[in-house]
Amino acid sequence: MKGRKGNGDPFKRGKTGPLIGVFVFLIVAGGIAFIFYYQKNKERVAEAIAIAAYGPRKGVPKEIEDLERAIKVYEKQLDRHVKDAAQTGIYWKILGTRFSEKGMHLEALKAFQEAMRYNTEEAVLYYLTGVSAGRAGKFALEFERNGGEAAHYYQLSEEAYLRAIALDERYSLALFGLAVLYTFELNRPLDAIPRIERYMELRSGDIDALFILARCYYMSGQYRRALDQYDIIISTTKDSRQRAEAEENRRAVQEVYNG
Repeated sequence: MKGRKGNGDPFKRGKTGPLIGVFVFLIVAGGIAFIFYYQKNKERVAEAIAIAAYGPRKGVPKEIEDLERAIKVYEKQLDRHVKDAAQTGIYWKILGTRFSEKGMHLEALKAFQEAMRYNTEEAVLYYLTGVSAGRAGKFALEFERNGGEAAHYYQLSEEAYLRAIALDERYSLALFGLAVLYTFELNRPLDAIPRIERYMELRSGDIDALFILARCYYMSGQYRRALDQYDIIISTTKDSRQRAEAEENRRAVQEVYNG
């Protein structure tokens, strides 16, 4: 073609070297990957054969040496499955956290429940489940007007918090979460009071906890105690907005107390 003089086949202009190098690299890399996969697969096949050799149809090994070899074979297989399961649980936990950060609380709840299948004794998982279930219940009540479904999620949240505390009695976040659930969602101030008091033993000076405790005292008719809590907030907080809120609440409680 005119205007393209010298633009013939690139292989004729000394460009074969780099391309051949790429092909060689791909072949070598593929060969290494194949050998690695084959070796791992070979090891697993060997384990499977060894386990089958000690199966019920083969009978229990009679010699001590054979029994020890059988135990080692099974232990190796079990260790690998335990490690795989633990890693799977961690992935579910991370996924649940990501869902929660995006406000996808139902999806987060399902992910945390999956994670608990792999680790039934981790207090953090139960706390995270309690948080997600509580938020799911609130959503069901506020946006779907589904009281039955909300009650289900609130019960699940309560059970999860209680389980977290049973596993770790000093788990302050679980104590706080349960107190919030009892106070604002379930209208059970008398159940909230011992939890928030225990929380404050672990984290003294928490102004938010003082507000909750004052509210619980007010809800349960313990007006003098509510007034005392608002007095503590007013005298200790450095936040002007918190002080103003406490003063307003105190006036409202005082009117009821006097009346």
